[in-house]
Amino acid sequence: MKILATTDGSEHSWVAILHAARLARAIEGELVVVRILDPRLDCGDVVAPTLDDAVRVVSERWSKELAVRLAELNAEVRVVVGVRGQPVVGTRGHHEEIRDSIIRVAKEQGAEILSMSSRGAGLVRHALLGSVALGVLGRTETPLLVAGARVEAVGTGEYHILVTSDGSPDAARALDATIALCTHRPIRVTLLRVLAPTAGDPGNAAEATAVGDELEQLRKRFPQPANVRTMVRTIDTLGGVDTSIVNAASMLGASAIAISTHGHSARYHVFIGSVALGVLRQSHVPLLLVRSAPASAS
Repeated sequence: MKILATTDGSEHSWVAILHAARLARAIEGELVVVRILDPRLDCGDVVAPTLDDAVRVVSERWSKELAVRLAELNAEVRVVVGVRGQPVVGTRGHHEEIRDSIIRVAKEQGAEILSMSSRGAGLVRHALLGSVALGVLGRTETPLLVAGARVEAVGTGEYHILVTSDGSPDAARALDATIALCTHRPIRVTLLRVLAPTAGDPGNAAEATAVGDELEQLRKRFPQPANVRTMVRTIDTLGGVDTSIVNAASMLGASAIAISTHGHSARYHVFIGSVALGVLRQSHVPLLLVRSAPASAS
Protein backbone atom coordinates (compact mmCIF):
# COMPACT_ATOMS: atom_id res chain seq x y z
CA MET A 1 0.00 0.00 0.00
CA LYS A 2 1.32 3.42 -1.00
CA ILE A 3 0.79 6.59 1.05
CA LEU A 4 1.23 9.93 -0.69
CA ALA A 5 2.08 12.77 1.71
CA THR A 6 2.05 16.39 0.59
CA THR A 7 4.23 19.29 1.71
CA ASP A 8 4.25 23.00 0.98
CA GLY A 9 7.61 23.46 2.67
CA SER A 10 6.14 24.46 6.05
CA GLU A 11 7.29 22.80 9.26
CA HIS A 12 3.76 21.71 10.12
CA SER A 13 3.47 19.82 6.85
CA TRP A 14 6.57 17.83 7.88
CA VAL A 15 4.89 16.87 11.14
CA ALA A 16 2.10 15.41 9.00
CA ILE A 17 4.68 13.58 6.89
CA LEU A 18 6.18 11.97 9.99
CA HIS A 19 2.76 10.62 10.92
CA ALA A 20 2.25 9.35 7.37
CA ALA A 21 5.65 7.64 7.58
CA ARG A 22 4.73 5.99 10.85
CA LEU A 23 1.53 4.63 9.32
CA ALA A 24 3.49 3.42 6.29
CA ARG A 25 5.83 1.56 8.60
CA ALA A 26 2.93 0.04 10.55
CA ILE A 27 1.37 -1.44 7.41
CA GLU A 28 4.70 -2.13 5.68
CA GLY A 29 3.73 0.30 2.95
CA GLU A 30 5.52 2.81 0.76
CA LEU A 31 5.76 6.56 1.33
CA VAL A 32 5.84 9.15 -1.44
CA VAL A 33 6.39 12.80 -0.46
CA VAL A 34 5.04 15.29 -2.99
CA ARG A 35 5.44 19.02 -3.40
CA ILE A 36 3.39 20.80 -6.05
CA LEU A 37 5.27 23.38 -8.12
CA ASP A 38 3.29 26.33 -9.48
CA PRO A 39 5.21 27.72 -12.49
CA ARG A 40 3.56 31.12 -12.08
CA LEU A 41 4.61 31.54 -8.46
CA ASP A 42 7.64 29.38 -7.81
CA CYS A 43 9.94 30.25 -10.70
CA GLY A 44 10.17 34.00 -10.28
CA ASP A 45 13.72 33.93 -8.89
CA VAL A 46 15.11 31.70 -11.67
CA VAL A 47 16.94 33.13 -14.69
CA ALA A 48 16.34 30.74 -17.59
CA PRO A 49 15.69 30.97 -21.36
CA THR A 50 12.12 29.66 -21.06
CA LEU A 51 9.53 28.95 -18.40
CA ASP A 52 9.94 25.23 -19.01
CA ASP A 53 13.66 25.55 -18.27
CA ALA A 54 12.88 27.47 -15.10
CA VAL A 55 10.43 24.77 -14.03
CA ARG A 56 13.13 22.12 -14.51
CA VAL A 57 15.58 24.12 -12.40
CA VAL A 58 13.14 24.54 -9.53
CA SER A 59 11.94 20.95 -9.80
CA GLU A 60 15.48 19.60 -9.54
CA ARG A 61 16.22 21.88 -6.60
CA TRP A 62 13.09 20.85 -4.75
CA SER A 63 13.70 17.16 -5.43
CA LYS A 64 17.16 17.41 -3.88
CA GLU A 65 15.80 19.37 -0.90
CA LEU A 66 13.07 16.80 -0.32
CA ALA A 67 15.57 13.93 -0.50
CA VAL A 68 17.90 15.64 1.99
CA ARG A 69 15.06 16.45 4.39
CA LEU A 70 13.71 12.91 4.23
CA ALA A 71 17.17 11.47 4.92
CA GLU A 72 17.62 13.82 7.89
CA LEU A 73 14.23 12.94 9.35
CA ASN A 74 14.81 9.24 8.90
CA ALA A 75 18.18 9.53 10.66
CA GLU A 76 16.73 11.58 13.52
CA VAL A 77 13.69 9.42 14.20
CA ARG A 78 14.53 6.13 12.53
CA VAL A 79 13.43 4.19 15.63
CA VAL A 80 9.97 5.75 15.35
CA VAL A 81 9.55 5.99 11.60
CA GLY A 82 12.10 3.80 9.84
CA VAL A 83 10.64 4.40 6.37
CA ARG A 84 12.48 5.97 3.48
CA GLY A 85 10.25 8.27 1.48
CA GLN A 86 10.39 8.78 -2.26
CA PRO A 87 10.49 12.50 -3.17
CA VAL A 88 8.32 13.67 -6.07
CA VAL A 89 7.82 17.19 -7.44
CA GLY A 90 4.56 17.63 -9.33
CA THR A 91 3.82 20.58 -11.60
CA ARG A 92 0.53 22.42 -11.39
CA GLY A 93 -1.22 22.37 -14.74
CA HIS A 94 -2.62 25.41 -16.50
CA HIS A 95 -6.00 26.35 -14.98
CA GLU A 96 -5.59 23.45 -12.52
CA GLU A 97 -6.38 23.90 -8.84
CA ILE A 98 -3.81 22.72 -6.28
CA ARG A 99 -6.29 20.15 -5.01
CA ASP A 100 -6.65 18.72 -8.52
CA SER A 101 -2.88 18.62 -8.97
CA ILE A 102 -2.56 16.60 -5.77
CA ILE A 103 -5.29 14.17 -6.83
CA ARG A 104 -3.74 13.77 -10.29
CA VAL A 105 -0.27 13.02 -8.89
CA ALA A 106 -1.78 10.61 -6.37
CA LYS A 107 -3.44 8.69 -9.21
CA GLU A 108 -0.19 8.69 -11.20
CA GLN A 109 1.64 7.27 -8.20
CA GLY A 110 -1.05 4.70 -7.43
CA ALA A 111 -1.55 6.02 -3.90
CA GLU A 112 -4.20 4.36 -1.74
CA ILE A 113 -3.97 6.89 1.10
CA LEU A 114 -3.36 10.64 0.96
CA SER A 115 -1.77 12.61 3.78
CA MET A 116 -1.60 16.35 4.31
CA SER A 117 -1.55 19.15 6.83
CA SER A 118 -4.69 21.16 7.41
CA ARG A 119 -2.72 24.39 7.47
CA GLY A 120 0.52 25.56 5.89
CA ALA A 121 2.81 28.45 5.04
CA GLY A 122 0.27 30.94 3.69
CA LEU A 123 -1.88 31.86 0.71
CA VAL A 124 0.99 33.39 -1.28
CA ARG A 125 2.63 29.98 -1.58
CA HIS A 126 -0.67 28.24 -2.23
CA ALA A 127 -0.17 26.43 1.06
CA LEU A 128 -2.00 23.22 1.82
CA LEU A 129 -4.66 24.91 3.90
CA GLY A 130 -7.76 23.39 5.39
CA SER A 131 -9.76 24.46 2.35
CA VAL A 132 -7.39 22.55 0.08
CA ALA A 133 -7.58 19.45 2.28
CA LEU A 134 -11.36 19.58 2.22
CA GLY A 135 -11.27 20.19 -1.53
CA VAL A 136 -9.15 17.08 -2.02
CA LEU A 137 -11.43 15.02 0.20
CA GLY A 138 -14.48 16.23 -1.73
CA ARG A 139 -13.08 15.00 -5.04
CA THR A 140 -11.59 11.63 -4.26
CA GLU A 141 -12.66 8.40 -2.60
CA THR A 142 -9.13 7.91 -1.25
CA PRO A 143 -8.88 8.11 2.57
CA LEU A 144 -7.12 11.26 3.75
CA LEU A 145 -4.80 11.34 6.78
CA VAL A 146 -5.00 14.94 8.03
CA ALA A 147 -2.84 16.57 10.69
CA GLY A 148 -4.67 19.42 12.39
CA ALA A 149 -3.11 22.45 14.03
CA ARG A 150 -2.63 20.71 17.40
CA VAL A 151 -1.06 17.51 16.12
CA GLU A 152 2.23 16.76 17.83
CA ALA A 153 5.33 14.78 16.89
CA VAL A 154 4.90 11.05 16.36
CA GLY A 155 4.82 8.78 19.36
CA THR A 156 6.46 5.44 19.97
CA GLY A 157 5.16 1.96 20.47
CA GLU A 158 2.51 -0.05 18.66
CA TYR A 159 0.41 1.73 16.06
CA HIS A 160 -3.16 2.12 17.31
CA ILE A 161 -6.18 3.37 15.36
CA LEU A 162 -9.34 4.56 17.11
CA VAL A 163 -12.32 4.04 14.79
CA THR A 164 -15.44 6.08 15.54
CA SER A 165 -18.96 5.32 14.41
CA ASP A 166 -22.50 6.46 15.10
CA GLY A 167 -23.91 3.19 13.80
CA SER A 168 -25.06 4.54 10.44
CA PRO A 169 -24.19 2.83 7.13
CA ASP A 170 -22.37 5.97 5.99
CA ALA A 171 -20.12 5.97 9.04
CA ALA A 172 -19.15 2.36 8.28
CA ARG A 173 -16.82 3.59 5.53
CA ALA A 174 -14.22 4.51 8.15
CA LEU A 175 -14.46 0.96 9.46
CA ASP A 176 -13.99 -0.49 5.96
CA ALA A 177 -10.91 1.68 5.38
CA THR A 178 -9.38 0.52 8.66
CA ILE A 179 -10.07 -3.12 7.86
CA ALA A 180 -8.26 -2.61 4.54
CA LEU A 181 -5.21 -1.32 6.42
CA CYS A 182 -5.25 -4.36 8.69
CA THR A 183 -5.12 -6.78 5.76
CA HIS A 184 -1.50 -5.77 5.13
CA ARG A 185 -0.29 -6.20 8.70
CA PRO A 186 -1.96 -6.59 12.11
CA ILE A 187 -2.71 -3.19 13.69
CA ARG A 188 -4.15 -2.48 17.10
CA VAL A 189 -7.69 -1.09 16.72
CA THR A 190 -10.36 0.22 19.08
CA LEU A 191 -13.96 0.56 17.87
CA LEU A 192 -15.67 3.47 19.65
CA ARG A 193 -19.31 4.45 19.94
CA VAL A 194 -20.26 7.59 21.88
CA LEU A 195 -23.78 7.67 23.31
CA ALA A 196 -25.75 10.72 24.39
CA PRO A 197 -27.06 10.38 27.96
CA THR A 198 -30.80 10.65 28.45
CA ALA A 199 -31.94 11.82 31.87
CA GLY A 200 -34.28 9.35 33.51
CA ASP A 201 -34.15 6.95 30.57
CA PRO A 202 -34.14 3.42 32.06
CA GLY A 203 -33.28 2.03 28.63
CA ASN A 204 -29.91 3.73 28.48
CA ALA A 205 -28.03 0.81 30.03
CA ALA A 206 -29.84 -1.65 27.79
CA GLU A 207 -28.92 0.43 24.76
CA ALA A 208 -25.27 0.50 25.79
CA THR A 209 -25.36 -3.29 25.99
CA ALA A 210 -26.97 -3.53 22.55
CA VAL A 211 -24.37 -1.17 21.08
CA GLY A 212 -21.62 -3.23 22.68
CA ASP A 213 -23.02 -6.34 20.99
CA GLU A 214 -23.15 -4.51 17.68
CA LEU A 215 -19.52 -3.41 18.00
CA GLU A 216 -18.58 -6.98 18.82
CA GLN A 217 -20.03 -8.12 15.50
CA LEU A 218 -18.01 -5.41 13.72
CA ARG A 219 -14.88 -6.55 15.54
CA LYS A 220 -15.25 -10.01 14.01
CA ARG A 221 -14.94 -8.50 10.50
CA PHE A 222 -11.27 -7.78 11.05
CA PRO A 223 -8.66 -10.25 9.73
CA GLN A 224 -7.32 -10.67 13.28
CA PRO A 225 -10.10 -9.81 15.75
CA ALA A 226 -7.78 -10.43 18.70
CA ASN A 227 -6.07 -7.11 17.91
CA VAL A 228 -9.39 -5.24 18.11
CA ARG A 229 -11.21 -4.03 21.21
CA THR A 230 -14.53 -2.23 21.59
CA MET A 231 -15.50 0.76 23.72
CA VAL A 232 -18.85 2.41 24.49
CA ARG A 233 -18.66 5.85 26.09
CA THR A 234 -21.22 8.38 27.22
CA ILE A 235 -20.67 11.96 26.09
CA ASP A 236 -18.37 13.73 28.53
CA THR A 237 -20.03 16.21 30.87
CA LEU A 238 -17.95 19.07 29.49
CA GLY A 239 -17.94 18.96 25.69
CA GLY A 240 -19.72 17.09 22.96
CA VAL A 241 -19.12 13.99 20.87
CA ASP A 242 -15.93 15.45 19.40
CA THR A 243 -14.43 16.10 22.85
CA SER A 244 -15.38 12.60 23.97
CA ILE A 245 -13.61 11.10 20.95
CA VAL A 246 -10.47 13.17 21.53
CA ASN A 247 -10.43 12.26 25.23
CA ALA A 248 -10.80 8.56 24.39
CA ALA A 249 -7.94 8.78 21.90
CA SER A 250 -5.74 10.43 24.50
CA MET A 251 -6.63 7.87 27.16
CA LEU A 252 -5.87 4.98 24.80
CA GLY A 253 -2.68 6.52 23.41
CA ALA A 254 -4.10 6.23 19.88
CA SER A 255 -1.88 7.02 16.89
CA ALA A 256 -4.75 8.17 14.66
CA ILE A 257 -8.53 8.56 14.68
CA ALA A 258 -10.54 7.11 11.77
CA ILE A 259 -13.84 8.85 11.11
CA SER A 260 -16.34 9.21 8.30
CA THR A 261 -17.04 12.71 6.98
CA HIS A 262 -20.79 12.13 6.56
CA GLY A 263 -23.55 10.12 8.17
CA HIS A 264 -25.74 10.69 11.15
CA SER A 265 -27.52 8.96 13.95
CA ALA A 266 -31.28 9.24 13.60
CA ARG A 267 -31.76 9.29 17.36
CA TYR A 268 -28.98 11.65 18.42
CA HIS A 269 -28.79 13.79 15.29
CA VAL A 270 -25.01 13.65 15.43
CA PHE A 271 -23.59 14.69 12.09
CA ILE A 272 -20.23 13.08 11.52
CA GLY A 273 -19.05 15.92 9.27
CA SER A 274 -19.28 18.52 12.02
CA VAL A 275 -17.95 16.04 14.57
CA ALA A 276 -14.94 15.34 12.36
CA LEU A 277 -14.14 19.05 12.15
CA GLY A 278 -14.46 19.35 15.92
CA VAL A 279 -12.12 16.42 16.45
CA LEU A 280 -9.66 17.88 13.94
CA ARG A 281 -9.53 21.16 15.86
CA GLN A 282 -8.82 19.45 19.19
CA SER A 283 -6.87 16.30 18.37
CA HIS A 284 -3.17 15.83 19.06
CA VAL A 285 -3.09 12.93 16.58
CA PRO A 286 -4.07 12.94 12.90
CA LEU A 287 -7.48 11.97 11.55
CA LEU A 288 -8.02 9.36 8.87
CA LEU A 289 -10.98 10.96 7.10
CA VAL A 290 -13.04 8.70 4.86
CA ARG A 291 -15.82 9.87 2.56
CA SER A 292 -19.15 8.17 3.01
CA ALA A 293 -20.73 9.77 -0.07
CA PRO A 294 -19.55 9.72 -3.70
CA ALA A 295 -16.87 12.29 -4.49
CA SER A 296 -17.74 15.32 -6.61
CA ALA A 297 -16.61 15.23 -10.21
CA SER A 298 -16.60 19.01 -10.54
